Amino acid sequence: MDSVLPVLFLDDEGTPLEFALRGYSSDSSYSSVSLLIKKGGGILHVKRDGPHTILLEKPESRMFCEGECFSIMYITDCCEANRLLDLNKYRDCKSDVEDADESLYLEPRPSKQLKNIPRPYSDNEKKLIIDWIMRNKCYSAVGGNSIWIQMESEEVLEGRSWQSMKEHFRKQIMPSIKKFGLSEKHVKCFKQRTSLPK
Repeated sequence: MDSVLPVLFLDDEGTPLEFALRGYSSDSSYSSVSLLIKKGGGILHVKRDGPHTILLEKPESRMFCEGECFSIMYITDCCEANRLLDLNKYRDCKSDVEDADESLYLEPRPSKQLKNIPRPYSDNEKKLIIDWIMRNKCYSAVGGNSIWIQMESEEVLEGRSWQSMKEHFRKQIMPSIKKFGLSEKHVKCFKQRTSLPK
């Protein structure tokens, strides 16, 4: 994995994702994972540092913790794919134990905070953005804020802010607009920010 993208673990607004590794800090597998996180532009904390920190552990290390824990395989799989994968598929531990030894886990994070962890955009979400712009013929307005605010108010993408959608469109969708199976005319509309001639 020498070709890990230096922006792999950045969200759509360029903010580094934050991780913490639970237990076995001297283990070689954790050392390799911490190196991948840093190569991908992420931040690694010694312990969970705030509600946005993603807590990772070994798949076989099913120790009890409160809040949400995720497998460290998320890091290696993202690096192999060179893109952010669905974090929810790597949820590893969500058991609550009243008498558990506090040394077994880091600061608990309420499950409701999971929505604050940046989620990668699915292909379907990208298509919904493109379809909405085409349906409303607002190619020339994609650089502003109004259409994105409108998309958020219509809940075109549930749980996505207008700022996030706008940044994702600008940084991820537009550079690869030809990959979405659009006609040459519609590709031209997006690139030139003009509607199809009547």
